[in-house]
Parts: sequence; C-alpha cells; structure tokens
Amino acid sequence: MRRIQDFSPFFDDTFVVLCGDALIDLDLTAAVKWQKPRSDHNVVMKSVPREEVSSYGVVVTDETGRIKAFQEKPSVEEALSTNINTGIYIFEPEVLNYIPSGQEYDIGSQLFPKLVEINAPFYGIPMDFQWVDIGKVPDYSRAICGVLQGEIKIVNIPGYQVREGIYTGLNVDVNWDK
Repeated sequence: MRRIQDFSPFFDDTFVVLCGDALIDLDLTAAVKWQKPRSDHNVVMKSVPREEVSSYGVVVTDETGRIKAFQEKPSVEEALSTNINTGIYIFEPEVLNYIPSGQEYDIGSQLFPKLVEINAPFYGIPMDFQWVDIGKVPDYSRAICGVLQGEIKIVNIPGYQVREGIYTGLNVDVNWDK
C-alpha cells in the first residue's frame, strides 16, 4: 500500500484490503457503513466455535470493539476470544502514515501491533457471513468439493447442470449411452 501511494497517490478515501485466501459472501458496503462513523482502522471479524480457534488468528477486543491484542493460532485453552481475523481490513488513508516508505512492512505482524500500541482508533467489526478458508491445498480441495456438492453456495459453477452434480460448459454434447 505504501509503495503504491509513494508511486502515485491512490488512497484518498476509505479503502478495503482483502486477503485472497478465502471465499466470502460479505456485504462490503455494510462493513464500510459500520466503520465510517466509528473508526479509522478496522478488521472484519467472524466468530467461530471455540474448538476451531487454534486454526486462526484471534482478535481480542474490549466491550466497545476496540482491538486490544491478536493471538496467532492460540490453543483452545489460551484463546481470549472466538473472533477471528478474516483478512478483510477497512482503512482510512491516514493508516499509511504508520507504514514506512521503502521497506517491507507487514500488516499483521507490524502495522496492527503499532496501531494497538499507540491506542489508535482500531476496531473489530463483527460480521456474520460465509467465510471459507482456501489458503492451503487441503482447504482449497475441501472448498471445491463443498461447491460441487452444493454446501457452499457463494460460488456459481459456470456452465449448466445437466444432471445432479454434473455440469457442462458451452458447446458440450454428452453421450449418455456411453
């Protein structure tokens, strides 16, 4: 983000950062509307069952939603929350003031701790939406199976369903006898 801004000022209004390792059906407009009157920097969170927290980065907030800490894949016993970081962030351009120019600077391990440390207006946005992790090959495989079996409805399968679970593309002729 900093490199883009230094090259040609681009971030002049509220912007959204999406990590590309999940299938989501989040209403981004609703998330941005939630953010606008409350905070400059936000992490969209999703609640998961306590037994699943060790697979994710956990976001710890106070009663107002202000982010106090992050836990990276804590054990179930150590987890201070069941809200996870979905990799969806909503920022105001001022966030770039905290990112140094000309060097690598990680959002999760450097920027977020800095925002907590300086007590910046940094909040978690609790949202209920379908979020399917596809960051690892087994996750991706499970997601594809879920899409094909109709369990994950946020992905439209291209082509036409010609029989239960069988899809074809354009100009396809199926010889049902063979």
